Amino acid sequence: MATNLDAHCAHCAHQIVALSGTSRDKELENRLNNALSVLQEDGFYAFYLFLKYRDLDRPPKDVWSLLRALLRGDAVGAPLPPEDDDTAVIQLTEDLQTLLLAKQLTERTLIYVRYGLRSLP
Repeated sequence: MATNLDAHCAHCAHQIVALSGTSRDKELENRLNNALSVLQEDGFYAFYLFLKYRDLDRPPKDVWSLLRALLRGDAVGAPLPPEDDDTAVIQLTEDLQTLLLAKQLTERTLIYVRYGLRSLP
């Protein structure tokens, strides 16, 4: 039986949108739109560094921990190794198929987050 990876992306996106609270957090929305652009244009490692630079890797808007949980999940094939984050992301970039899977899952999740944040009042 095939796993529906889209459902895992949607679940992760829902958790990220919840970081905004009950109303639309435009700052979070802008940061994540920029992060998506970095991912698409500059690659996964640049995306990871951007999240660190924009403080999206620690509370209260810890987007990275939610994406890390998605990418380490057995249901999606665990493309992100269990090492510390810096080492894991570098190892992820060494295998093209794994990198493309992680990038696709992350892009899909961030696109869902974009629309989820826009749907908030």
